[in-house]
Amino acid sequence: MPAALNAFGTCSSSATIPLSKQCMEDKMGVSDKITSIAIPLGATVNMDAVSIVLSFMIVFFANACGVEVSTSMMIVILLANVILSVGTPGIPGGAIASFAALATMAGLPAGVMGVYISINTLCDMGATCVNVIGDMAGCVVLKEKIKLDD
Repeated sequence: MPAALNAFGTCSSSATIPLSKQCMEDKMGVSDKITSIAIPLGATVNMDAVSIVLSFMIVFFANACGVEVSTSMMIVILLANVILSVGTPGIPGGAIASFAALATMAGLPAGVMGVYISINTLCDMGATCVNVIGDMAGCVVLKEKIKLDD
C-alpha cells in the first residue's frame, strides 16, 4: 500500500522504485535478485494503464469534436499507442507528448491538448498507481515461479 499511495501522490513510477523495492523485499519476502530487475524494468516498460487511458481519451475527444475515426485508423492508433506507452517516461506529465502524437494521428484539433493537459494529472494519478501495483504483482508471480536459493 505505501508504494501504491506514493505512486498515486507523485504520479511517478520512477520516483516510486525505492519504495516499491522496499515493500516487496521487507513485507512480501521477494528476493533482491528479483526486485532489482523487475521493479526498474516495470517502471520503464509497464505503462499499460497509461496506454488504456490514452486510447479512451482519443476516442472521447474524437467523439466530442465530431471527428470520425475509422476502424483501420483505430488499429493504427492502438498499435502506435502500445509503442508510445513503452517509451513514455515515468514522470508526471510524461504522457502528454504521447497524447499529442496520437491526437495528430487521429486528426483531432489542436485545442484538445489544452483540455487534456488540464485533466492529465487526475488520469495520471490512477494510471501510475495501477502500473506500480502491476510491477509489484509481477514480482510476486516471479517469486512463486522462480525458486531462488538464497
